[in-house]
Amino acid sequence: MKALMAVLIVAALALLPQFVAAHGGSEVAITGHPHPDGPIEIKGTDFEPGEVAQLELRKQGEQTLVLGQATAGPDGTFAITLHLPSTVRPGLYTLVAASGEETTSAEATILGVLGQSIAGGATTADETVSNDRPTGETVGLAIVTAVLGALGVAVILNERRQSARPFQES
Repeated sequence: MKALMAVLIVAALALLPQFVAAHGGSEVAITGHPHPDGPIEIKGTDFEPGEVAQLELRKQGEQTLVLGQATAGPDGTFAITLHLPSTVRPGLYTLVAASGEETTSAEATILGVLGQSIAGGATTADETVSNDRPTGETVGLAIVTAVLGALGVAVILNERRQSARPFQES
């Protein structure tokens, strides 16, 4: 029984990333390697046929950049290529597809073009690209992982302690 618990805890730890990443509803993603003053290719899936989604790039501390709109086809998908302005700074953004009351988001990394000057006077070769993640998400995942790991260790230690006791007949 205890070995079964240990196996279940290990399986839960192994499946944690898939569970956290799983979600229902529409999805949006960037394909390719977008950079300032260049194309950005966006794909969406699981939208309602004919649904219009407003596409935006968001970054904490910066003004939201409205990229444009995309309309889902009869199969509920869309693929659109838009243009990023040259003023967009390289870094980690959130791509948001908003349609009515629903919003779908995904991480979007905007790359720099080597040697090209960008706003602020530095060249992209000198720029630092931030990959900051939301603190709440990181802390939550760390806590869940630590609790599951502690449970696994407790089960294993309890199993060893039980097997170390001499067998007593009643």
